[in-house]
Amino acid sequence: MALGVIKKNPGLTQSELASELELGAAAVGRLIDRLEERDFIVRSPALDDRRAYTLDLTPAANALVLSLDATAQELKDDLLHSLSEQEISSLNRGLNKLKSNLQRLSATAISVFPLRPDTCAELQTTLCSVPLL
Repeated sequence: MALGVIKKNPGLTQSELASELELGAAAVGRLIDRLEERDFIVRSPALDDRRAYTLDLTPAANALVLSLDATAQELKDDLLHSLSEQEISSLNRGLNKLKSNLQRLSATAISVFPLRPDTCAELQTTLCSVPLL
């Protein structure tokens, strides 16, 4: 998912990626480290902010994203072929409601059962990573 966001927004910063993915900065920082270790992204100093870095895909990551996009589209077509546009719209609304409920519940759980910051980010990632259609 992160690679797709970077592909659609080349040169975005780590904080912009965190916002797009609805994740904390620490979780995204670890993700970026892993992607960079695997030669999927390149970090470059931002021109307008000496503290920030911009993110871009490597050629290998671009090829991977294209392949994954095609596979995802085929799967989506297979899953949704028997649904009408209205049914797909209703499904999306329902999934958005579930996502909102999960975000609210995770915020409540975190306030009731305080966790370490990295655990909170992982919990939110798990609960709120419902890919919408």
